Amino acid sequence: MKKIEILFIMAFVMLLVQTPGCRKKIIDGSLNQTNTVSSSSTSANSVSSSASNTDSSSLSSSTSSSLPAYTMPPLYSGTLPAGAWQFVVTGDGRGGNGEYDDAGEEVDSQTVAINAPIREAILNMDPPPLCLVFTGDMINQANLTYLQSWKTRFFDPIKNAGIEVLPVHGNHEGWGGGDFKAVFGSELPDNGPDGYEDLVYRVDVSNASFLILDEYDDDGTISSDILNWLTVQFNDPSLKRHRFLSGHAPLWKCANHTPLYGAGDSATRDMVINQFVEGGVSAYFCGHDHRYKAAKKPSGSNDFHMFLVGTAGAPLNNATDNLSDEIILDDYKGYGYTVFTVDGDNITVDFIEMDHTGYLDTRAVSVNFSAIEPVVGSSTNSYTELISEGETWKYLDDGSDQGTAWKEEAFDDSGWSSGNGIFGFGTIDGETITTTLNDLDQVTFYFRKTFTVTNVSNVSSVKIEILAEDGGVIWINGTEAARDNITSGTIDYQTLASGNQTPENARSLYYVASPDTILNEGTNTIAVEVHNVATSSSDIGFELSLAVQYN
Repeated sequence: MKKIEILFIMAFVMLLVQTPGCRKKIIDGSLNQTNTVSSSSTSANSVSSSASNTDSSSLSSSTSSSLPAYTMPPLYSGTLPAGAWQFVVTGDGRGGNGEYDDAGEEVDSQTVAINAPIREAILNMDPPPLCLVFTGDMINQANLTYLQSWKTRFFDPIKNAGIEVLPVHGNHEGWGGGDFKAVFGSELPDNGPDGYEDLVYRVDVSNASFLILDEYDDDGTISSDILNWLTVQFNDPSLKRHRFLSGHAPLWKCANHTPLYGAGDSATRDMVINQFVEGGVSAYFCGHDHRYKAAKKPSGSNDFHMFLVGTAGAPLNNATDNLSDEIILDDYKGYGYTVFTVDGDNITVDFIEMDHTGYLDTRAVSVNFSAIEPVVGSSTNSYTELISEGETWKYLDDGSDQGTAWKEEAFDDSGWSSGNGIFGFGTIDGETITTTLNDLDQVTFYFRKTFTVTNVSNVSSVKIEILAEDGGVIWINGTEAARDNITSGTIDYQTLASGNQTPENARSLYYVASPDTILNEGTNTIAVEVHNVATSSSDIGFELSLAVQYN
């Protein structure tokens, strides 16, 4: 080729690059969007973008120069109300086989090359979203190297563009979450409940709080420890106006997989959802089933929304049966992601359908919902104390096995001793023991008392503060209300506490979910078993206060 021809071609290419309709956004470590996202931000104005307002159909932002020119969705720029902001939810990428093409993208027939165009479409959004919630199952099989590879290929380019990334632990990342914590732990806030570090956490973005749950620690449920942590969050005055939960599995049946609370109607599910709604949670995001579904379920005077978005690459599932009181807003078998637009109290949801070539369509069904008023934690509703510290309790400290009857309302405790808190022996830092217990090298000490509740149907929350040195279980009218520093499952009088309580964590605060299901109108019985960490322990301690909040 002649030199003049080469120069002509180079000049033409430079002209093409400078033409706005053909310019490509480059997103990598050196040429990055100037987005700034703060998890503590209180305004949607925390995002600024240098992205062009050019029609997105001619754009392809890429992390690799060898990527195809995916068709991009239309841009939102110029269409959002002033002050509105957006976030994205998707999940179930199911990558991770460790094989890559020349562009550095993973080769996996199962994902149908969906991962890359979805990532590129998120990077191409203008204005950019403030955060991405990924509802778990990033990889197809539990493997530390594969999970790190997914983070590098999918999450890091998004995070480097200034978009907060909130990953959820799914079952395909491995039960127990060891690999998940190894890969993501250093980048996630350590504000979850004890035992769930880097798996359960809260992030505040603009006027929303995102509460990320782990359902695959050991039994595939939302544990009582997590539910208690949620209620503590709901009582936190710094919690934002919008409250969103995200886990991996659906709360009710949607497609192939078993949901958290069974296929049919469930009183337990209704109780948990009621706790969410009383805490001001308007929506739950999940995956596990591989399709898009937007649905709502009545809970009291509010609607609780669930968005199933397992659409980032895993094999698509067919829909199955529905709940008797479920209202389906949209249900679609297709790949893609959801865009949530937050405008004041109102939220609009769009499902963006993608395939391996890029953008296909925006679903015609646009879902709308609003923030709901919380009951728990409302500043207008104070707590009424029903059991104060220092009150009289019946107690048994003879080391006997009391079985299970001792915690029931009808149990006769007339033969037990009486005393006032604080109960214990030895030295409990910062506490003064009023009633000294027998030290017979026993593990378990038992306590009972009655209290009175009026207008129980209007009780929205029960708050319990317990000193249990070293661990304990609280029962109200024979039903477990909370357990502190002791193993889950069945226990007996020889079950040791999970560890030695230190002075700074010997006192714990618990909130009871759906208290109307365990409280009686009138007389109630609270029973507490306190377990030592060892028969040779040099101390034991117990005290408790209880208060209720009315609607």
